[in-house]
Amino acid sequence: MPKWTQRFSRILALADAPAAVVTTPPEGERAGHGRTIAGTLGDVDQRIGTYNPERISQATFAKMERHFTVRIGLAMIYLPLLKVGRSIESPDPVVNAFVKAVLDPVWGSIVKSCARTGVSRGCAAHELVWEHEERIHLLDAEADVDTLIAGWTLAKVKDIDPGSLQAIAVDGLENFAGYKLGVPAGVPLDAEKCFHFTNELAFGNWWGTSRLVGAYDPWYRHVLLWDQAMRYMERRGTPATHVSFPPGENSDGVSNAQTAAAIAGGITTDDVAFWTPSVKTGEAGWDIEYVKDDQRAQGFLEMLNAHASWILRSLLIPDEVVTSTEVGSQAKATVHADIFTDGEEGLLADICDAVNDQIIPRIIRYNFPAGTVLPRIVPAAMGDAEKLFAGEVFKLAVVGGQAPIAIAKLAAMVGIPVLDEEVPVPVGPDAPVDPADSANLAELTADIRDIVRLGRLQLAARG
Repeated sequence: MPKWTQRFSRILALADAPAAVVTTPPEGERAGHGRTIAGTLGDVDQRIGTYNPERISQATFAKMERHFTVRIGLAMIYLPLLKVGRSIESPDPVVNAFVKAVLDPVWGSIVKSCARTGVSRGCAAHELVWEHEERIHLLDAEADVDTLIAGWTLAKVKDIDPGSLQAIAVDGLENFAGYKLGVPAGVPLDAEKCFHFTNELAFGNWWGTSRLVGAYDPWYRHVLLWDQAMRYMERRGTPATHVSFPPGENSDGVSNAQTAAAIAGGITTDDVAFWTPSVKTGEAGWDIEYVKDDQRAQGFLEMLNAHASWILRSLLIPDEVVTSTEVGSQAKATVHADIFTDGEEGLLADICDAVNDQIIPRIIRYNFPAGTVLPRIVPAAMGDAEKLFAGEVFKLAVVGGQAPIAIAKLAAMVGIPVLDEEVPVPVGPDAPVDPADSANLAELTADIRDIVRLGRLQLAARG
């Protein structure tokens, strides 16, 4: 039998084979986070790599994520989603309450990882770490559910740096089958232990599509422009000193040119100074002045701001043509803001679909008898007020150039204090994440405060 026939027969056999039903979750925690450390020192080529838009590596994506404007854009993507409500729908209210009790503590970390890492890297990799609890409180006043139950819950949804993965495993039909980890090196992680979110999954490409691909060109040039601007400022920050002197010598017989050189050397250190006879003005005499420059610094700032806007639009409205650095009219900005809010709803729907397909079936298999109807998590639609707010924040950041102010407004909306260390974080139904997910809330708060501080520094630099 030909080899291709044997291979095809094995694929058909694999497809027809009944899948084993797993009713107990795999134990323990096996994967490391595998965090990629991007270099921040050295020359430009070491920091951003050789320009190559056709082949952008995960390491380059990691470096791009540390860029201030990219961080602003990613935060603008995931922050609004933390505030959108959701419901669990199935015929059994006890099952709904149980799934809600399992997902609520980790929902904020799931949304942030998928909407941040998934968007920036193309996919978000996770290990599901389960634990058995004897007393899980199920509470749903509307469905008259108030009881204690034992079962398997999620201790954590551990995010894994996609750049640390050695491979994403697939089966014979190219369905997702797990990871080959980089930390610990070479350790396989079966699909039963994984939660994998893919941005714009198509044709079995489990690595997905990164929105940073569209931001690569403006990001690369933005870094180069900053370096060139800094060199220009170093040369022109302190203007050259010009000493004019009359021809001749003083009463002691010392040349005026020599005296001018001594004067110039006395009033400068590392700066440029020069001296010339003053006869060209028609009046010989002594004078000291700074040489005026043609003030090209503003041109650098305008180019930097245009590229920052280009980066933001590449991230927030990736389906639009963003190769132009032109900001556009207010009407166009409104259209782009609507596209942004529609994209937010679509992204959250994709995240919920991934949870419905991968996490909820396991919760049911591990805790309820076979044949239990699978519930689904359904995101609430963004209301008119939420869309208006998100759209105004979009225009403030992309059109107005006030990204740090925009991100502070978004953070305030979801209850993350960024301007005052003593501002209390809301709890209960108004909380940005479940109070039990305190580690995620602390991480969010630290991340957003860091972004806002960097933003203030950049705004101050613009003057």
